[in-house]
Amino acid sequence: SSGINAEYGDPYAEVTFENHTKKTKVKDDTKDPEWNEELEFPRGTSDTVKVQVKVFHEEMFGDGKLLAYGTGTITGYTKSEWHDIDIKLIDSKQRPTEGVLSLGVGGGGAEGGDEGEYDEEEEEEEEFVGDSEMAGDDDTPAGGGNRAGGKKKKRKGAASRNTNVSAAVEEARAKINFNQLSTKDETFQIRFVVHKARQLFGLVERPLARIMINGKTQRTVPRRGTTPKFNETVIFSVTKSEKAILDLPIELSVVDSAVEPPHNLVGSYSFDLTVAWTEKDRLLPYKWFALTNPDEPQDGMTGYLNMSIQIIKAGEEHKKLPKRSDTEIDVASNVFYPPGISLQPGHFVIKLYTGEDMPQMDSAALSNIKNLFVSGEKPADLVDPYAVFEFAGTKISSMVQHGTFDPVWNQKLVIKSHFPSMAESFVIRVMDSDDMALDDLIATKLLKMTHISFSSTDSDLGFLPTFGPAYVPLYGSLREFSEVFNKYDHLNEGDDEGIGYRGRVLVEISTHMGEPASGLKTKSTIAESDTTAVMSSLRRHKYHLFVSFDTGNMIKETDSQVEFEVSIGDHGNTLSFHGSSAPSSTQPCNAVYDGTYYHYMPWTSSKPAVILHSQWEDIEFRAESYNLMTSLLEFMEEQIRRCRVLAAAYASGTVLQTKIMEAVQSILEEMRSLELPELPEVATKLDQNLQKLRLYQLGKLEKPKDETPQFVGIDMGQPDSVFLDIETDNEEDDEAEPWLVLENTSDAKKKKKKKK
Repeated sequence: SSGINAEYGDPYAEVTFENHTKKTKVKDDTKDPEWNEELEFPRGTSDTVKVQVKVFHEEMFGDGKLLAYGTGTITGYTKSEWHDIDIKLIDSKQRPTEGVLSLGVGGGGAEGGDEGEYDEEEEEEEEFVGDSEMAGDDDTPAGGGNRAGGKKKKRKGAASRNTNVSAAVEEARAKINFNQLSTKDETFQIRFVVHKARQLFGLVERPLARIMINGKTQRTVPRRGTTPKFNETVIFSVTKSEKAILDLPIELSVVDSAVEPPHNLVGSYSFDLTVAWTEKDRLLPYKWFALTNPDEPQDGMTGYLNMSIQIIKAGEEHKKLPKRSDTEIDVASNVFYPPGISLQPGHFVIKLYTGEDMPQMDSAALSNIKNLFVSGEKPADLVDPYAVFEFAGTKISSMVQHGTFDPVWNQKLVIKSHFPSMAESFVIRVMDSDDMALDDLIATKLLKMTHISFSSTDSDLGFLPTFGPAYVPLYGSLREFSEVFNKYDHLNEGDDEGIGYRGRVLVEISTHMGEPASGLKTKSTIAESDTTAVMSSLRRHKYHLFVSFDTGNMIKETDSQVEFEVSIGDHGNTLSFHGSSAPSSTQPCNAVYDGTYYHYMPWTSSKPAVILHSQWEDIEFRAESYNLMTSLLEFMEEQIRRCRVLAAAYASGTVLQTKIMEAVQSILEEMRSLELPELPEVATKLDQNLQKLRLYQLGKLEKPKDETPQFVGIDMGQPDSVFLDIETDNEEDDEAEPWLVLENTSDAKKKKKKKK
């Protein structure tokens, strides 16, 4: 190509042929690039075809910048002749340029080739056999050329990757009588609804889901992070017989679009359509597929992909997916595992001590009747709470404490499970027992696994799920009891953020690998000495909250008086049966109309104030550590944002490099100066594990010298939600900063690494 805009000097080309797109390598510092690359595409069937080319400038951050583009037409393509064409380019604003891109197009081989056997993704997933050093070289154009000293072979689909079918496929095929299936060709629509992925392994930046079936490939839009939500529908149309369609190999995979192939595969799962054929309406809803990387079997499972599949014959309408919550989907029996994967048994030991501030759940009239069946007398409190614990579909319930807002359980519970698990939350539900009707849900708390555990190859940093002993606050619908329908009741299910405080429970959770000991009962009573020790460690302190009100605007028009209430937990709740008796609301008064727009509170020279007294456990050390780490994270994000702004403004390489080094130094200085508070004696095991992890993140905790250095990455969405272990490349200088190694930007462009 020649005549490319001289303002940008690192061009690469993107060629689109018959709806398939390939990219060339980047040519540094030139406006007249010569690529001399071969890009292979599936053979077309038309005599006249179009070729679209786009020329981009490689950006240091983000996608490339479009410089110019153009379209060329080839006549007589199917005659297997060579066609040389020159495509004139126009810029991104559709203005003519002096740029011309020259390319040659072959006829695609002999007539009558099998078009269905070729898939563009096979080109991205090449294996090279030969010299080991050459096999590790990444400096190869996407889809072009053989490497010196090595042979190239292509994978032909899912069946060649996994010779053994999964247990799910075996079970489904055993239910089908293939002799009764039609052998007449008909048109099927195969719908894949890609919901989300979870626990993707490695430093995944821009994951997308990819589905390959019958020689065709479709992808979702790239998302961000290791827990992306896709919510996209992918549809294939296939004309085959019933018997043939069930033999089609299918491969689901997740790839990182920010990484050059063939190193972008995160994980895949191979199966066939029998798993959906045996379901009602041939609809397989919300199924988890455990992913593995065939090229890196030692990594084990590399993530989970949640998807729904439906097979629709011509003339049929597709069925709507049933509505299901995350806790209904995240069950162990809802996962398809690939062959060769073994899960390790484990169990949770839960200690449920007490509860506080449970809301009223029964009317007084109904309670009189209900409690005759329980104790023969009327209790003072109108709630009968018990707790339900759930993980990956396995549940266990505590005993019911009748007629009390402040239940005391002192019960030990055991839940069996298997690891690793796709479940991302440990579910705690508090229920109200009802002998006359269905039990009522008081509130739900989801303990995220990433908040109470850490996965690491370093046994000193990683830890199994652990929590407490500590209080778990419960939030959901409005606290006030109502005998009619409450439109906020869905907030008690835990899927959305609650708006009202609904009590709290004192819980301790520990995880142990292996089967429970023979003497460990599923339900038992906690020893009194253990209960006493826990309660004594949660000594409460008095706290006083002062609140003053300055203005109150845009008040809803009303004839009644308005007052504002302040509460913490149940303290200050004037409608509570057992909250604090001290006033916690402003003096009632009427809102005043401003004569034009809205009503406002007549607070002028005299402002209302409220003082709220309450008693809580001292968790200042816990909150301070979290706030310090959050503040550091915000500082790092701001430094990175400034560098990205400079890069987007096409600052010179010298200026950008200087600013990046200044940002790195600022971050390192901030990390060195950060001091986390010392842990008190009442700190839990989770507090101790998080403290160790944070100190290591700050570079203040060294690993033993005989171990390979691993550096933990911070999830930008949650300071303590960390998954990733990143190996340092700096082996020459042991005293160098282990956090980031800078290199000259012009040299870095010339290095082709696995990561962009």
